[in-house]
Amino acid sequence: MSGVQALLKGIKMNLRVLASPVPAAVDTVDTFIESVAVNAPGGSDEAEPGVPCFSLNAVQQLTDQWTGPKGLVNLADGVNETALGVIPGQKICFKLIPKPNTSFPQGPAPQVFKAVLTVKARNGAAATELLLGAPREIAFIIPPSPQ
Repeated sequence: MSGVQALLKGIKMNLRVLASPVPAAVDTVDTFIESVAVNAPGGSDEAEPGVPCFSLNAVQQLTDQWTGPKGLVNLADGVNETALGVIPGQKICFKLIPKPNTSFPQGPAPQVFKAVLTVKARNGAAATELLLGAPREIAFIIPPSPQ
């Protein structure tokens, strides 16, 4: 084991995913996202076959610290959105729960609404959170009405 690997195994981070709307007339997060939570059981990841998500101890490694999918208010809301004590290199997966579309009826053309997911990490009691990886754009698509 290299010195860098040994150092990384000693770091434990708290991770969460924040959803942000892409600037537009519609706030996609408020309209289409119910919650973003840690997927504690782990398991296979359809987006990356052969590289499973790490399984977390739901009692010791999950917490509810933030309100809503935007995660702007430090107040519990009943959703375990933060994974505790994650070691760099562990693949942690999150599940996004969409809201039913009650705002936009189907029209003659598809409608696309976008949001951005970012992973934030904090090392212990550090005051600031760091951005991990590149933000990921997601889309909610309302199909056209049947012809």
